[in-house]
Amino acid sequence: MDSFLITSVRVFGGVSVIYETGHVLFSRGVITLVSAQPPQSLPENCTVISGAGCTLLPGLIDTHEHVYYEVSGLRNSLSYGVTTVLDLYNETPWSNNAKRTARERNGVADILSSYKAATIPKGWPEDVFRFLDPSEEVRDWMRHPFTLQLGKLVLQKEREKDNSVDQSDFSGKREVCFSFIKIVQETGEGFNAFPVGKTLPTPSISIQRALVAGAQEHRVLCVAHAMNHGDTFAVLQADVDGVVHALVDKTPTPKLVKAFKESGAFLVPTLTVTASFRGMHFGLSMHHELWLYVERCGFTPIEALVSATSVSARRWRLLGRGMIELGKKADLLLVRGDPTKDIAVSKDIEAVWRNGVKFENQGAH
Repeated sequence: MDSFLITSVRVFGGVSVIYETGHVLFSRGVITLVSAQPPQSLPENCTVISGAGCTLLPGLIDTHEHVYYEVSGLRNSLSYGVTTVLDLYNETPWSNNAKRTARERNGVADILSSYKAATIPKGWPEDVFRFLDPSEEVRDWMRHPFTLQLGKLVLQKEREKDNSVDQSDFSGKREVCFSFIKIVQETGEGFNAFPVGKTLPTPSISIQRALVAGAQEHRVLCVAHAMNHGDTFAVLQADVDGVVHALVDKTPTPKLVKAFKESGAFLVPTLTVTASFRGMHFGLSMHHELWLYVERCGFTPIEALVSATSVSARRWRLLGRGMIELGKKADLLLVRGDPTKDIAVSKDIEAVWRNGVKFENQGAH
């Protein structure tokens, strides 16, 4: 596997700028040196790249996508510096195909998946798909069961007693090898896609709590789809680890903000919705999201970058990612300019590496 030394580069380590002029060496897919001084010796066949005028960042982590059957979306994601994609609802064969592709090829982003979400008959997203597309093809597709029977999943690995478990390495003995559990609490309130007065059925809080408890028993993260105040309060009461949408009904109230703080749950706001929706683009939508954090939500550029790297890795328990440190994965993004001062340049990409392999960008965009 190739070795690379990036010299004279600004290094954003995932939390802050480590060096204004630093040197980063990586070999065999792992970071082996992060220093203010260049190494005294180099591995054989090491490629040296000048990073003058550029910033080196950890690969970005997109924490809410729906890849579906579009494996090409993983290539587009990587071309924009998104080295890890979390797939938060997908059909089993599509997820398995995407994960197999990511295992076999470094030219696409890595993917972790929840597979299907835990929901109930006629609940989200079943009724939504039928309403938006009444075709026979969709009706046939929706006849497949949507409820995730957590209790029937057989675990292959016993969870460690400490907090060092890497969720990306979680797998089951059966066809479904999920990395986290996603539950659904969606009445449809606040959407304009349904007839006036229409409400979707939702699971009871006791069911949601049981699913969360089952996930916690097996040391698996449990996140929730919820897009209005009432549904968000409900899943916070069920003790989910995170909520994977912002609100569509109204501005968050102080009461809801307090509930988030008390629960400790994280929020993936999906301000750009997701790249799989019409008008969005895998990878590029991540940079739009970061721009919105800064230009519309009051984040500093560094806070936005932290959210897309070290914070996402920590909250989703993705060991080895999101930081530029010795021993971490060589998932790296080199951009022209300084995104820690101007978030708009985060998409001015010079180079991307996944597992230490440089992405070849021909035709990616």
